[in-house]
Amino acid sequence: MNSFTVFKKALVVFCCTLVASGSAQNKRITLPEALKMAEANYPSIKASLYRKSAAEYNLSAKKLEYMPALDLQDQVTYATANGLNGTFIPNGGFAFPTSGSIHAENNYSAAYGTYSSIAVDWAFFNFGKIKANVNLARSQSNEADLAYQNELFSHKIKVADAYLLLLGFEKEADVQEKNFQRATALKIAITAAARSGLKAGTDSSFANAELSKVKIILSEAKGKVVSQKIKLNELLGVNDSVVEIDSMNFVSSIPAFATQDTANINNNLQLKLFLAQEESQFAKSTAVMKSYLPSLKFIAAGMGRGSGISSTNDNAYSPRLSEGLSYDAYNYLLGVYFLWNVLDYPRIHNQYKSEWMYAQESKSEYDQEKLKVQAELNNAMVQLTVARSQAAEAPVGLKSALDAYSSSNARYQAGLTTLADLTQNIYLVNNAESDLVIAYNNVWRALLLKAAASGDMTIFLTPR
Repeated sequence: MNSFTVFKKALVVFCCTLVASGSAQNKRITLPEALKMAEANYPSIKASLYRKSAAEYNLSAKKLEYMPALDLQDQVTYATANGLNGTFIPNGGFAFPTSGSIHAENNYSAAYGTYSSIAVDWAFFNFGKIKANVNLARSQSNEADLAYQNELFSHKIKVADAYLLLLGFEKEADVQEKNFQRATALKIAITAAARSGLKAGTDSSFANAELSKVKIILSEAKGKVVSQKIKLNELLGVNDSVVEIDSMNFVSSIPAFATQDTANINNNLQLKLFLAQEESQFAKSTAVMKSYLPSLKFIAAGMGRGSGISSTNDNAYSPRLSEGLSYDAYNYLLGVYFLWNVLDYPRIHNQYKSEWMYAQESKSEYDQEKLKVQAELNNAMVQLTVARSQAAEAPVGLKSALDAYSSSNARYQAGLTTLADLTQNIYLVNNAESDLVIAYNNVWRALLLKAAASGDMTIFLTPR
């Protein structure tokens, strides 16, 4: 095999690789695929999902507050021989517990000692404090879940709208491309006719000027497509690649509608989120008020203690570590107690009123959002009605414009009309084609607005 044959095979493989990579990068995706891609990639959706998981873990932690505390302790100390008989429970403060007899004289000689304990501390009755905290954590978890669902739904609406806009821009670019082809063909025909003396020379100059205008419009249309692709890619979370979309039926047809087309805002996720925030704030105010109440606690403990200091001779002690590690005495303790800062009521009450006022604020915000969402739904229904009527009329306008163009072109070729009249009819065709694209696109976008206000994406994805 000669070197030229090897080179040809290598070139074929290289070209195939380029085609394959280009096909993979420019794979056309449907709208459902785009929505899944955005759900998997977009950072704000991931962040909302993390917040939801954090709230769920917080709820699990609050539920475990019902569990008793089990504390294990083992220590080795080196301390003086001065001490005091008795065992006590520190009353919410910090103290160095001491034990032993009071010496006639202070003895600052030190020895090793050991102390081990196991203690159970259980708040067996708390007047609903823990339950209030659990309810608060549950409401916050529900709020975080709805926040995630709302973030996901809202982003899907943005992706779908960007998808529709890109389809509209691409279709408009196609329309302007056809207009460019018409203008180019007309320019060529007029130039040839002018050279042969069949048409005036000014017609050729006029055709060139009109072609230049069409080129500018086409360039602008293509620029909108590129810009919208960048926007869509950003919403999909794939800025490093170019995604090609599948037009499906969004530019060739409009959805069918039932005779009585109604909708409501009962499933609107934004409203549900505002309601959850209100409930969470009321739960917080309840938890604050409950925090004033005391807790009845049960305590049980077992202890072992050893010391290098003699229990019979105050002046006898051993400085060796081994003498202080063995246990010399054992104790146990059972008790019931409570701690209650009675004078904390004014502070707690004011904090409760503060949280209650925040809850009233959340309630008012919910009422305001409900008015807003209902207005959005009403507006979507109006836009949908208008868009449907426009979509029904646009094909009629396009047919009429095409008929007028054909007639005007025939008259111009026969010398019965001017180029300005023919150009005007070309404009009519171009505008009618653009109007058809916009009309169809507006129906789908209005339906998307209805889905957004209703909180139901199936209204858009599976229209009747």
